[in-house]
Amino acid sequence: MDATTAHFPYAWHRCKILHLGLRPCDMRRRVSEYQSLFPSLDYSMMDGEEDNLWIPDVRESEEELAERGMKLMKWLWTRPEKEIAVVSHGIVLQHMLYVLGNDCENTALFKRFDNCELRSVHDGIGLAENQQQPRKMKEQKEVHI
Repeated sequence: MDATTAHFPYAWHRCKILHLGLRPCDMRRRVSEYQSLFPSLDYSMMDGEEDNLWIPDVRESEEELAERGMKLMKWLWTRPEKEIAVVSHGIVLQHMLYVLGNDCENTALFKRFDNCELRSVHDGIGLAENQQQPRKMKEQKEVHI
């Protein structure tokens, strides 16, 4: 489906999931640039016109990246949708799946992503009853584009 004419909830979350700082390629564009390219998207969760998370002279730590990733996952768990696409760098997605599937025996779930790979994961995305540990996930399928 073309994101420029999408008629489904399609939002950008301010919690970018990639390493921030030092490298200009890790800084997002101005929101207005994206709005002109993709006018039907919801930008209400963005934290302003400029990328306030990117700092030019400081590279964020692995711990800071992991903390932002968990904030995003907690937000995803609150969403009512049954299908949600998360777009990021493959290594970040690999680490997210590893953390969420910490007790999963399906090692294929944790393998490195190929370029432009799409994975569908279902069944158990969310926090366990004690709200401390993620529940087990099962991999549904892999599709290479």
